[in-house]
Amino acid sequence: MKNISLKSTAFLLFLSSILFSQNREDNLVFQNYSSSAFDQKDIALNLVGNSSSINESNRNSYLSYRSSLINIQQIGNYNNAIVNINSQISSVSVSQEGNNNKYSLVKDVKKIIMSVQQSGNDNIINDYSYRSNYDINAKMIQNGNDLNIKSIGANSISKDMTVSQKGNSASVIIINKLN
Repeated sequence: MKNISLKSTAFLLFLSSILFSQNREDNLVFQNYSSSAFDQKDIALNLVGNSSSINESNRNSYLSYRSSLINIQQIGNYNNAIVNINSQISSVSVSQEGNNNKYSLVKDVKKIIMSVQQSGNDNIINDYSYRSNYDINAKMIQNGNDLNIKSIGANSISKDMTVSQKGNSASVIIINKLN
């Protein structure tokens, strides 16, 4: 009796593995979930292979095919990134390493290339600009704890701006008068 129940259990396990195995890739059910960003295998592999640090050639290669790229990498707890962009061409790369880091980007520009790095805890970046005629190519870097950057507006001075903040408990407020 014990031998028969053991054989029937093995047979059922074998049968269930056949019944519930994965289907081929061309299954029509999963075609609804494809993304146009991954239609070309070389671009998809290029993005996935370099997701932690998208270099300039990969970014330009992708932007020549598509008009926007947003890469957010978060390592830690309770990190928050809000990206709200209205632009023809955009490339935004956000890297947050630590805890309780917050990044907020609201831009209405023609073209934006933005790189943000936050390392540490409780860092905040708020970057706002509405109806600007400038192409933005900016970098914001925070290394430390309790750092705060607030940037409002865009003009000819801030369009290629790099802000680097190191240390603890410091704030920078940048107000760009619109031309």
